[in-house]
Amino acid sequence: MARGRKSYTTEEKIEITKAQIVEFTDKLKQTKAELKELESIKEQEDLIALKTLIDESGKSIDEVKEILSSTTE
Repeated sequence: MARGRKSYTTEEKIEITKAQIVEFTDKLKQTKAELKELESIKEQEDLIALKTLIDESGKSIDEVKEILSSTTE
């Protein structure tokens, strides 16, 4: 025979909800830290790819900066 769900008191519901908030807050902090790490890795990958392109072009970084600054003016 199936048992019914336990009926919680209001005080128990408050404590359960507070515990869930703590759990979700911890998970949010963990997820934000993971996102920050992934964004840092992506930035490093982008910089490496950019450096590779510059090296393959045969131009110096100063030459590339000059080219880019002249196109934005």
